[in-house]
Amino acid sequence: MKLPTFMRALRMSWLALLTLAGAAAHAVEPVTSTFRGGGEVPLVLTSWGNQDGPGVLLVHGFLGSALLWRQQHDSTMAQTHAMAAFDLRGHGASGKPWNREAYVDTRVWAQDVDAAIRESGLERPVIVAWSYGGYFLMNYLRHYGTSAVSGIVLVGSDGGLVRREPTAAAVDEETAQQRRAASSSPDLQVITRWNAAYVADVLARDGPLPPAEMELLRLTLGLVPHYVRPFLREHRTDNTDLLEQIDVPVLFIHGEKDLSVPLATVREAAGRLQNARLGVYEGVYGHLPFWYWPKRFEEDLERFIAEVHHDREP
Repeated sequence: MKLPTFMRALRMSWLALLTLAGAAAHAVEPVTSTFRGGGEVPLVLTSWGNQDGPGVLLVHGFLGSALLWRQQHDSTMAQTHAMAAFDLRGHGASGKPWNREAYVDTRVWAQDVDAAIRESGLERPVIVAWSYGGYFLMNYLRHYGTSAVSGIVLVGSDGGLVRREPTAAAVDEETAQQRRAASSSPDLQVITRWNAAYVADVLARDGPLPPAEMELLRLTLGLVPHYVRPFLREHRTDNTDLLEQIDVPVLFIHGEKDLSVPLATVREAAGRLQNARLGVYEGVYGHLPFWYWPKRFEEDLERFIAEVHHDREP
């Protein structure tokens, strides 16, 4: 006998609740572990979510840390996906070598990502890389290929897949040099003021955040020592030679008016890949869509992951 419409809806709602309850039973609170990356540098990884679900490895960018993915800890996505994020070398709670070679050599960054995948236990995860993290992810692809990856998501990043043309400076060269010097000053008062300005002008451009969240962002920047920052700026940013090697699905997520990375550049990068798409967040100026719009970001990410795994099915 066919159930009435309201009974069918009730049954579907009950089944959905049972599914969520089952996922929650397999979910874990964030757990932190320490492992060794390239050159034996100690790195810190945080894992959470449903360990029976598809794997997602989150890679932060310049002056960030795994704390930037804090919004995703309590998400509904974590009920159905195994999530992990790690602090890159020189950042967060990870090791901070003094020598230049520990940051400009692409192989050590590749080894870090490889070690993070193995430490997380994620099987062929989708790797999500934000901002400068897109370059670090490309290091991994350069040296290890795509065999251990299901898909790639670049957030606020072109990954160096387009060679950028020099643009007219927004400020004169003397001012630019002063700002660069302040950003890597050993004077804590100077670098703290620069950090606060960077949070306000770049990360939090899409509206005021609660004081506790602003403080968390400033804290994250403050965990990167002054001597590391100049080395990070020397990192390779041209990865156009990797275009032919990227044979997994790619999703770009980008703010329409992001001032850090031009949308036109990201659009061009997406157009150069055979299996890529671009999701544009209209009217967005800032660089943290996963912080300001976590629900939309996670829905886009979940949809992409579901399609990736569906395409992999025999």
